[in-house]
Amino acid sequence: KISKSFLLTAVTELTVGIIVLFINPEYLLTGPLSQQALVPSRAWSYAIISIGVIAFLCSFAPDTEKSKRAVCLGLLVYHVFFVTASLISAIYEEPMVIAEHFANRRTSAISAVITHGIMGGSLLVWLATTSSHDISAKRQKKSS
Repeated sequence: KISKSFLLTAVTELTVGIIVLFINPEYLLTGPLSQQALVPSRAWSYAIISIGVIAFLCSFAPDTEKSKRAVCLGLLVYHVFFVTASLISAIYEEPMVIAEHFANRRTSAISAVITHGIMGGSLLVWLATTSSHDISAKRQKKSS
């Protein structure tokens, strides 16, 4: 059974990571990136791609796998951190490292909040619904 929450995270993160990595940033931004801004942008894309690969691999693992639950908690921390940083950026109109070059900083921050909120929410729902499976598996193991 494929976990749709992990698959949603994988597809979104891989798409964004590949776009940032391979598309010339000048098409997405208001102007050319300096060499100092291009290096963190590329490093961020590698990190996003690796998160997407991890989420993709976890989407095929059994729901009772402890490592899958640990990855889910790690992804939840990541999404909560990103939503918080994006909200602060939107409220105070302070640019994030990558989003500072976008034409409309507030729109990019709000879209990041919505995207990461949806992905984090789906992972939280998965964690809540599969915790009963984990408890029943432990009870069954003790009784045998």
